[in-house]
Amino acid sequence: MAFIVDASIVGAWRLPDEETTIADQTMECKAAEDALTPDLLRHEFRSFLLNAERRGRISDDLIHSALSRFRELR
Repeated sequence: MAFIVDASIVGAWRLPDEETTIADQTMECKAAEDALTPDLLRHEFRSFLLNAERRGRISDDLIHSALSRFRELR
């Protein structure tokens, strides 16, 4: 059964201080099931990362790395 992934889940996968049980479970499901995403997910994720940088949670390098890995997701 397919499920929907939003920017908060994708962000939890990429931010080192953002570990949640839901994000971990979603990652496990993603390996076995189809994941659907909203059309705006790429933009929401980028905004999520920029806000995290402004708050000092991540560096500019991590933004580029996270966006690169995001593009690799199917």
